[in-house]
Amino acid sequence: MNKNLFFTLLISVAFLLLVEHCSTSIIAGGSSSETVIGKVINQDGSPACSTVVTLYPSDYNPMHGSGLNQVTSDTTNVYGEYSICVPNSDNTYSIVARMPNSGTSALLSGIVPTGDTTQMKDAILSMPGSITVIVPDSIDAVDGYLYIPGTDIAVALHGNRNAVLQNVPSGTELNVSYASRGSSVPSTILASGIEVSPNENTVVSYPQWRFSKKLYLNTTGSGAAVSENVYNFPVLVRLNGDNFNFSEAKSNGFDIRFTKSNGTPLPFEIEQWDSLHSRAVIWVKIDTVFGNNATQYMVMYWAAEINQTTSNGSNVFDTADGFAGVWHLGQTDGSRVPDATVNGIDGTAEMTTATSGVIGEAQMFNGISSLIRASGPEADKLNFPEDSDFSVSAWVKTAVIDTFFYAIVFKSNKQYGLQIRPYSKWEFFNFIDNSRWEMSQAPVGDTSWHALTGVRNGNKQYLFVDGVCVDSSIITIQAVIPREYTMPFEIGHCPDGGYSPDRYFNGIIDEVRVAKIAFSKDWVKLCYMNQKAQDALVEW
Repeated sequence: MNKNLFFTLLISVAFLLLVEHCSTSIIAGGSSSETVIGKVINQDGSPACSTVVTLYPSDYNPMHGSGLNQVTSDTTNVYGEYSICVPNSDNTYSIVARMPNSGTSALLSGIVPTGDTTQMKDAILSMPGSITVIVPDSIDAVDGYLYIPGTDIAVALHGNRNAVLQNVPSGTELNVSYASRGSSVPSTILASGIEVSPNENTVVSYPQWRFSKKLYLNTTGSGAAVSENVYNFPVLVRLNGDNFNFSEAKSNGFDIRFTKSNGTPLPFEIEQWDSLHSRAVIWVKIDTVFGNNATQYMVMYWAAEINQTTSNGSNVFDTADGFAGVWHLGQTDGSRVPDATVNGIDGTAEMTTATSGVIGEAQMFNGISSLIRASGPEADKLNFPEDSDFSVSAWVKTAVIDTFFYAIVFKSNKQYGLQIRPYSKWEFFNFIDNSRWEMSQAPVGDTSWHALTGVRNGNKQYLFVDGVCVDSSIITIQAVIPREYTMPFEIGHCPDGGYSPDRYFNGIIDEVRVAKIAFSKDWVKLCYMNQKAQDALVEW
């Protein structure tokens, strides 16, 4: 016999034997003529023989007892192959594969039989994780239980409101449902889209919130490239139609919540929520962003019947962390420019226009009469001794490059500020009483968006552009006049006046901050890498 013909016949016979090796129900019941076949493999790609593979209806409840006649199973052969009968071709199913010796497992869900034989993708075994659910007070924890539909995983509460679902297959998004033995009310989905990682406990702090998502913070070389830890950092989270389904959340974003990986709630502020155009800007305070790390994550929750938000800018931009004033410049009507900190140094806008910024909305300045001014006792909180520690930052998009002064952020020309100096130089300056201006400078270069940060650290001074320190030297201009502390704080204009022409800004300014501490180089870089148009920190 021709060898090729022999091997073709051999393979055909083996396939038929595999299909005919359709397992029977764990509990006796009817079956259709359809089968699901596939292969289970280990992480290295080798076949996982002697793995128990079980087919469950997608709505299977292991605590209820019904539907057992719809459960079928098989054990893989030396090639890791299995073949399972489909009890009812009208159902959708999931497959749970468990290796008894190693404790590894896999889950395939959303299986829709497509004919006599349905070929599944390879199930890849990995170590399982667990899910801890903080059970809300509104739920009966005496007779209630939690389970993962379409699996054998369940836990009775017995009055416990810290329920742990063990041996959960990792690598897929799961739902957790709640039901009560003592109630005729059908089971309900308590949480959706839960991600489980190998050997990791995933905490669900807001089980009333139907959806959740892990947001990873990547500070390795492939992400923000920050090597040192950064503390009490406001992480920018941008939502859009590609990474978030706005129809699942409240139209005002009131049901959004964030936690650390251990379930601890995180302070956050919603700067912008525009469900109509599928865009949002949210600031989330992280107590420690770990350097050179790609495994840290926070969890975002949404989709709950709740009508009160916990958004609070003063908890994110805390004065205890050094923030003195933060202006997102996202107002689209009215003249009030709110300060996000508890200091309440609100500004008043004159002749500015709302426009698209690098972070949500920003303000356009016409170069002639536009400015934002904060005056009175509140603005005095932005005064700093001349050789103290402080920082000032802004995102800037200048409309022109020429030989004039353009004010960006000023607390008087005789205290400190950011500006464009004639002959196209970014400048951060600090004035020394009855002595001199001390200036750090760098070329402007172009009219695209740039992040500027000036840092004063005692008698040292640094200018950062786009997260990089571009000047740590100090240029001086002598002046025997006193340092000024009574002038208002202004954005887009120098409050001292009397210049010819006057110092107004021509272009767009976004996200202005003043802090009474000297931000580190890693802090400044992380701000830029997170806030630039192509965020390099937050990964979905």
